[in-house]
Amino acid sequence: MAEPSSETSPAVGSRVGASRRWPWAQDRRGRAIELTTLCGLAIAQPVFAVMGENTAELVALQADGAALVLFAVGLVTVPPAVLWLLEEAVERVSPSALRVAHPVLLGVLFALFAAQLFGDVPAVPAVVVLAGAVGAGAAFVAMYRRWAPVRLWLRYLAVACVAFLVAFLVLSPVRRLILPPPVTVVAAPPEDRPDVVVLILDELPTLDLLRPDGSIDAERFPAFARMVSTSTWYRNSTTSAAWTVLAVPAIMTGRYPEDTLAPMTADHPDSLFTLLGGAYDLNVWESVTRICPSSLCPTGDDHPPLLRQVRGLAQLSGAILRQRTSPFEKVERRMQFDAAGPAPTRPDQFRAFVDSIQPGERPSLDLLHVGLPHQPYLTLPSGAAHDGPDTPPGLVDGNTWLHDLAAGAGHQAHLLAAQATDRLLGDLLDRLEATGQFDDAIVVVTADHGVAFDAALPYRAMTPETSDVVAYPPLFIKYPGQRSAAVSDVPAESVDIVPTIAEVVDIPIPWPVDGVSLLDESAVVGPQRFQPYWIDEVVPGPDGYAEIDAVPFDQRVARQRQVIDDVVDDRALFALPGGADLVGADVTDLDVVGEPVTATIGFAGADRTVRAGEPVPAFVLSGFDAPPDGSIAVAVDGRIALTGAAAVVDGQVSSFWGFLPEAALPAGDHRIELYVVTGAPGSEQLRPVTLRPRS
Repeated sequence: MAEPSSETSPAVGSRVGASRRWPWAQDRRGRAIELTTLCGLAIAQPVFAVMGENTAELVALQADGAALVLFAVGLVTVPPAVLWLLEEAVERVSPSALRVAHPVLLGVLFALFAAQLFGDVPAVPAVVVLAGAVGAGAAFVAMYRRWAPVRLWLRYLAVACVAFLVAFLVLSPVRRLILPPPVTVVAAPPEDRPDVVVLILDELPTLDLLRPDGSIDAERFPAFARMVSTSTWYRNSTTSAAWTVLAVPAIMTGRYPEDTLAPMTADHPDSLFTLLGGAYDLNVWESVTRICPSSLCPTGDDHPPLLRQVRGLAQLSGAILRQRTSPFEKVERRMQFDAAGPAPTRPDQFRAFVDSIQPGERPSLDLLHVGLPHQPYLTLPSGAAHDGPDTPPGLVDGNTWLHDLAAGAGHQAHLLAAQATDRLLGDLLDRLEATGQFDDAIVVVTADHGVAFDAALPYRAMTPETSDVVAYPPLFIKYPGQRSAAVSDVPAESVDIVPTIAEVVDIPIPWPVDGVSLLDESAVVGPQRFQPYWIDEVVPGPDGYAEIDAVPFDQRVARQRQVIDDVVDDRALFALPGGADLVGADVTDLDVVGEPVTATIGFAGADRTVRAGEPVPAFVLSGFDAPPDGSIAVAVDGRIALTGAAAVVDGQVSSFWGFLPEAALPAGDHRIELYVVTGAPGSEQLRPVTLRPRS
């Protein structure tokens, strides 16, 4: 019988040597700890830091405490677990490959961490950030493979992940979302108090509702005109901020906004809801705020389930990481987000609110804040969806209109969506009359702020040029028993709404407010104040607020005459800047001359079919091979339906876009034709355009 060899076999010796040279390869627990550390540094910590400073976004996602805790724990544990399982799979296939895979994964994570550090340094070029991150990752891999203290340090540092988690859930403002503090509800008997109805719209300037003479345009906006006919119109009312998360809390509390406060109960414990909650039944629909305490406004069936909330938080964390780790863009730690809720569901939310209004034994507060007609502008006046883009073309960085066409077409889309909103307002008024509540209720219709449509200017930020529209949303209040129209030009503010309601319902406000009751017009003296946001171009005073340069209503109307248009019928909506006054003209009545020019046509193309229940193919987008020598006219079935000037960028790219009127697109098949318009007004000539599908 052969004696056992005293020498180690080559295979065993190879494994022993490998374990000495690459000790991490055989230490599964150690590898998991190392991955957890670097995932915490590169992924969890930056996400927690940004989210902790932007709780308004978490409120907009309707994320509750359970979702936040589950998400946070998952963000610390799931990424390293996935990478560890990947390594385990690699080891099963090829143990030697693991010796490369583990350090490479650590190097990539460290490079992501370094990219964020370098990216936070001002004025560092993107190439330097990228090169620095790659170099840092490679250097870390070399040190990790060579020096045991680096590996030991990496494992001890894993305790930081626990610190990141605790800091996010316990020490950051997020803790107030997880465990909101108790609130005090004003004790008041129901008695014989009027119902209260409040509608807060979004991104609606007063001037968009008007005719050139300053009256409400009853043709475009019949429901607003109906509202005005039995209410008091505060024509000089201003917002307290141009951003929803600041403006809406001011409406709901009567306090000027503070940009350090999130739109949630913990930061706004005193509100219209705590004022009326003791005497009123509350029917409150908040879109991107959570001011009403959960004890008074429990979540309803429309509240997203837990897993959907977690998925939304995960998607948000992905967006944060993409921005934080990209070397090619500098990103503010203050986030911008869509503060109006999911666009396709907004009309449905409005209709559901209308259906929920029911008179009861006690008086009721019915309040809706809805992101309408806030962009994206997805609806036509009938309420039907269209096929246009979600984001208005030519809105640079989501804030500034690139040129006249972008501003004009954006304004057209906004006005079409505003008309759809008017239809929903009509449904609300019908409901209140049907339930018998309208006459005796106080009904408030307002918006959080306006928007501007001027080339090269911000569409929502407050600037000296945009304040006439951004700072002045509409405010209509129908008082109990009011049956005729009234107009007030006092310098009203959005913070005056709660004090006015309090006086009407005869419940004193027990907390200090900045607004005053509009029933006592002698107390409404101004100045009107405004909380600047980070992109606003106004200078705040020592108290942090800017004073609005009050401009009388008639002067604002005169100054914005070019925005309102001198043509008051619907043709004005389809004559974009630089367009000929040909809307409604038959092509056969005009001279069609010259050789055709060529252009592409996108979206639905030249041949369009309108089907019931489907989005209306109303959007036109064309690109010209060469800048046209005149303006553009779009014909539907031989009749001009849209005009405007093409936009030329850098002398090379020439494009035209806009919406066709619904009336020109009844159910059936239609033919779209484009023409270049030349000649003086009254003697225009059309040059045909040969269209080819956009590739």
